Amino acid sequence: MTEELKKALLEGGRVVVLSVIAVILASIQQGQVIDLKVLWGAGFVATLKFLDRYLHEVGKETENELLVKGLTRF
Repeated sequence: MTEELKKALLEGGRVVVLSVIAVILASIQQGQVIDLKVLWGAGFVATLKFLDRYLHEVGKETENELLVKGLTRF
């Protein structure tokens, strides 16, 4: 596994873990069952974060200024 892919996967995993914890705590507070729609949204956000980080890392490695900024371009 390349170093860029490893860093991007770790970043996406962090977002997933933090999102799941937030959803669980909110569900407990409201006394509701965990909403799976929210978890799908968290997965989508984590995927975007993974792609952003991967593009950034590849851009740094290849010295490509367009990729260094990732998806968000800032």
